Amino acid sequence: MDTIFHLGFTGTSIIIDRNKHIASILLTNRIHPTRDNKKIYDCRPEFYKLCNDIYDLEKKLNLRGNIK
Repeated sequence: MDTIFHLGFTGTSIIIDRNKHIASILLTNRIHPTRDNKKIYDCRPEFYKLCNDIYDLEKKLNLRGNIK
């Protein structure tokens, strides 16, 4: 898999899948209300799995025409 990703301190993250030609960005404020907030660790993988599942479903149903 040819994927680029970056995780920011405040929870912001980006994943670019160069094979599927898609990018997903999650903008968050992990440090609210305190920097000890760890909820982002469960949220990030769920968010990106959902993005990937949506892409796969759109491709399967041909909702965007000719998706690579």
